Amino acid sequence: MMRIAILAGAVCLLASATRAATPELTLSNGDLAYTDANGQTRVLSHDIDSVAVGPDGHSVAMIHADQPGPPYPTSLWVADELTGASREVVGPHDSADPKLKFESFYGADFSPDGGTVYVTVITGEDSRTVHAVSLQAGTERYVADGEEGGVISDGPYRGDLFVERDTPPPISHGVGIAMYVVSPDGKVMFMVPGSDTGVQNSGDAIRAWLTKNGWRSPSYDIPKPPQ
Repeated sequence: MMRIAILAGAVCLLASATRAATPELTLSNGDLAYTDANGQTRVLSHDIDSVAVGPDGHSVAMIHADQPGPPYPTSLWVADELTGASREVVGPHDSADPKLKFESFYGADFSPDGGTVYVTVITGEDSRTVHAVSLQAGTERYVADGEEGGVISDGPYRGDLFVERDTPPPISHGVGIAMYVVSPDGKVMFMVPGSDTGVQNSGDAIRAWLTKNGWRSPSYDIPKPPQ
C-alpha cells in the first residue's frame, strides 16, 4: 500500500514499510515521475491533475487534463508503477442530463478491490456528482449527487463512500452541508456524526468517527491499530 503526502508543492506517493524497497511517485507541475528502488527516475505522464494508488500498491489512477481551457475536459488513465505502462480508461463526454455528464472531473479513490475508481464530476458552477469508473470495462456510471470524499477500506462499511452533500432542511447548525456514508449503488445511508456542526471540518469528523470505531480509509491516513 502507499500513502499520499504533499511535500514542497509536489504530491508524493510513498510505499509503506511492508515493502522491501521504497519506490516513490512524485507529481510536480503536472508531471508524474517514478523513482525505483535503485534511484532511477522516469516520467510516466504529463498534464496530470491528481493521482491515487490502488490497494495492490502499484496500480496508479491518474486524472489527465486534456485541455487547459473551458470546459476543462479530463480523462482517467491507469499506470503500473512496476513497468511504467499506462492506458486511458475513459475519456470525457458531455450530456444535458447532469447524471450523465462526464466532461470535467477531479479526485480519484480506489475501491478496496482495486476494480473501481470514484471521481467527482463538475456538473455546474455549484453542483457536483460522484461517478464510478470500472477499470476493466472502461465505463462510468452515476452514483450520487455531491462530492466524493474517500472510500472506507474495512469494517462493516467496507467499500462504501464518503460523499459531501447538502443537508436536508431544517438545517440545525446553519452549515448546510455534511459528509454522508453512501453505498456504491448510490444509497445514502447516514450522516457522519459531527460533520454538520461547523465546529470541526468534515475531515476531522470523519477521522474521529473512523478512529472511534477502529476502521480505516486511505484518504484519511488512519493508522492501523496494533494487533
